[in-house]
Amino acid sequence: MLTVQELFRSVRWEEVEAALLERYGDEAGDLFGLREAFHFIRDCRPEPNPEGWVIETDTRFDEEEGKAVWNVHARRPGDERVYGMDLSLLDEWAGHFVSEKALAAFSLTEAAAHILWEATWWGCSNEAILARRRKLEELAEELERSPDIGVPAEEVFRELGVE
Repeated sequence: MLTVQELFRSVRWEEVEAALLERYGDEAGDLFGLREAFHFIRDCRPEPNPEGWVIETDTRFDEEEGKAVWNVHARRPGDERVYGMDLSLLDEWAGHFVSEKALAAFSLTEAAAHILWEATWWGCSNEAILARRRKLEELAEELERSPDIGVPAEEVFRELGVE
């Protein structure tokens, strides 16, 4: 099974960029940051993956959006639950395996584009992702200190820059 890093090494940035633009259009966002993240994952020293985490990519039709959307998540061998990887660092992504099912369903370029998109959801660098993690930890600590005072989800999303 390929790791995310091996997948990224098997494709060219220009192809991944084209796939991102084709799928996400104007939502593709910071192409410079995405390129930097792509090359970081491709060239970094991956974090070990002793539990054998596997990245899965699939599609489903979203009734609200009226189109197919891509899901990227992870599983541990023997565990049926799916896990979001949103706040994982880029070198952690690099060491995870890519499921054979994802590689059969998508071209290598498409799989790399969708994985990159998910890996950079909270930032295109480890520093940006760590800053988001710290913000979430601060909000959680605030809630623990004041359990009788809730924070509306809208405020949390606004603090995180999510609309």
